[in-house]
Amino acid sequence: MTKIDNREFQNIESVNFSGALVSAIDNFKELMDLKSISLQCEHSQDVMVSMDPTLTTILINNLLSNAIRHNLEHGYIKTFLDDSKYVISNPGPGLDVPPETLFDRFRKDRQKGDGLGLGLAIVKKICDASGFSANYSWEKDEHRIEISFKT
Repeated sequence: MTKIDNREFQNIESVNFSGALVSAIDNFKELMDLKSISLQCEHSQDVMVSMDPTLTTILINNLLSNAIRHNLEHGYIKTFLDDSKYVISNPGPGLDVPPETLFDRFRKDRQKGDGLGLGLAIVKKICDASGFSANYSWEKDEHRIEISFKT
């Protein structure tokens, strides 16, 4: 996070977010299989965003990792991607903390368990550095994070 704050990721270029997402999903497939998590994807082809490629990978990996970690056994992950936004959602119990605090450092729901509570804080920092917005919502027993590329 300090590197992002210090603007050490200045390699801004046109990144194929679709390609990075497909690659990351491939990398996480085994973890999804271990929890019997199904995947539902609705992706536009060749969605290009202007950002640092390293931050693209970190952003997608953190979101997928969270969706797996905070999912149900035999759950699902839904992803949606078009030119304006990326949305990832998964089933799970409601939060024990106010939703607006999830993007804070070291803040996590149910303060026990694995993880340091940095994943969504990093996602927020990357979005801020890239000129995107990040929003969390929970309804109908489903967690949903939306990254809007056009703020």
